Amino acid sequence: MLGSSSFDRSVTLGARAMLSLLVLQFLLGMFANLFVTFPTTTESANPIAQIFISGSAILIAHVLTAALLFGLSTSLLVLAAFTPGRRLVAVASLGFVFIGIAFSSGMLFVVTGYSNDALSYEMAVGFILAFLTYGAIAGRRAGEARGVPTSQTRGRPVGIAITEAIAGAILLFGGLQLVGLGRLYDVLAWHGPLFIILGVATLLAAVALWKNSNRAGHLALVVNAAGAVSSVASETILVGTVSQELNVVGSVGGTVIAIGILSAAIYYLAVPENRAFLRHH
Repeated sequence: MLGSSSFDRSVTLGARAMLSLLVLQFLLGMFANLFVTFPTTTESANPIAQIFISGSAILIAHVLTAALLFGLSTSLLVLAAFTPGRRLVAVASLGFVFIGIAFSSGMLFVVTGYSNDALSYEMAVGFILAFLTYGAIAGRRAGEARGVPTSQTRGRPVGIAITEAIAGAILLFGGLQLVGLGRLYDVLAWHGPLFIILGVATLLAAVALWKNSNRAGHLALVVNAAGAVSSVASETILVGTVSQELNVVGSVGGTVIAIGILSAAIYYLAVPENRAFLRHH
């Protein structure tokens, strides 16, 4: 696999970053649980947005760190797919699942009024299992993949094409959902068509990469960057607008996964060896 050692190192370093963020998240969560009063007013359409209106800085940092952890776990899973061997992919998949459990439980804990102890317990379980999983990845021996060539000839960048297709499908599906929400909330009226266009463009980039078309890498970089930026902007507006709380939870989760995949794809396309390969094929 092209540049496999680069991805192997990146996943290991990313796992170490995950451990640091998990420690930070634990400290923020414990502080919020012991010393912070959760916002209960209804100045906004939903409790998630209310955190950013009247919540403490610690609670806001806790929520943002959770989103960062979820996005990074998605990116690491995608990057692990470009490393040799299946074990790393399996462990990264477990880490993604455990972070997903903690993230979704936390979101539901907020929208149910901070009163569901079972969801709080699920957060704790997801956290400790994720910490152990990423600890196993971070503790891998440096150069574990030694002996694996850093560059192998291949006919087409299959992995990144599949990654692009997944990201495009998420953007397209999200756009179709936003079309429905746009009928209820005027401020979201333009979001659905925008994400449908971005989803189609990303799928076209996937096809271009699959066929090794000229400038396929440049096209993918542009649409990935546009998709990531638009996702952040759109989700910020949606969280402060939509009142159906479960819709918000699902939307935030999907957006974070999409941003994680797009970010991993951007990293892939930024690796010099991969850029050179795409330029000459």
